[in-house]
Amino acid sequence: MIHSSQLPMFEYNLRIIPTDPVYSQIVNMKSEFIKYFGPGLFSRSIPFATVASFCMAPKHEDKFVDQLNNTLTHRSFPVSVKRVSGFDNIYMVMVDLATNALLDAQATRLKNLFRQELRIPSKHSSVVDRFHISIGQ
Repeated sequence: MIHSSQLPMFEYNLRIIPTDPVYSQIVNMKSEFIKYFGPGLFSRSIPFATVASFCMAPKHEDKFVDQLNNTLTHRSFPVSVKRVSGFDNIYMVMVDLATNALLDAQATRLKNLFRQELRIPSKHSSVVDRFHISIGQ
């Protein structure tokens, strides 16, 4: 079991970084955001989409990486922009990514990895249902 209340816990994030042309599209959107609204949270970061967040003890990192390598079937998959949207309650501008069968399958494998293989409780892990890249806040 990777999660233990007796060990110090750290938060981890699994992220995907899109390749071109999506990467360049997002960089251009971030530049436009800064031009009109000034620099904000996320506006200067490299484009990435968080796929999962979880907590575990650092001593289990090697086991996690081994399990992840054995679980995920694809190292790359197509990513495309679906639409520009936002979260009104926190004034976030973001780009929603179009989902596809490969991305959905990887998300399902991650959920199973956290719950079944690594036994990380759901209160300490999440896999996103809405893949997006933040432009600025």
